[in-house]
Amino acid sequence: MANVLSPFPSFSVHEDNASGGPRFEMYLAAHDVKDTTSKRALLLYSAGEEVRDIFETFTDQGEEKDYAKAFTALNGYFQPKVNKTYEIYMFRNATQNSGEALDSYCTRLRRLAKTCEFDHADEEIKSHVAIFCLPSRLR
Repeated sequence: MANVLSPFPSFSVHEDNASGGPRFEMYLAAHDVKDTTSKRALLLYSAGEEVRDIFETFTDQGEEKDYAKAFTALNGYFQPKVNKTYEIYMFRNATQNSGEALDSYCTRLRRLAKTCEFDHADEEIKSHVAIFCLPSRLR
């Protein structure tokens, strides 16, 4: 008897930040799917008809067993392009909100720093906290 997998949530190609890649990887791990042919088939089946139509336009789709190539191609297509200058602007303008715990503020800065491509993110975050945190005793 074959394993019965719970359905993967639908993926909309029209959502601005719809990245199903990490969720799909967790789905495969949770269902212990290891065979690359099965992974690729599940990816294309679960993603839906719109995603399959987009995938069919790719010049290099790889072979039936080439899950990694299909995943990377789709992820590259749907991954939003990062404007590094804008991301740094958003990081530099992030101030601690009233009532926001310092740990929460640092976590928010860490998330913002990921897309900035800083060489030394921890130093950037530490400097930013020293300048913009609310409690002056921390400075």
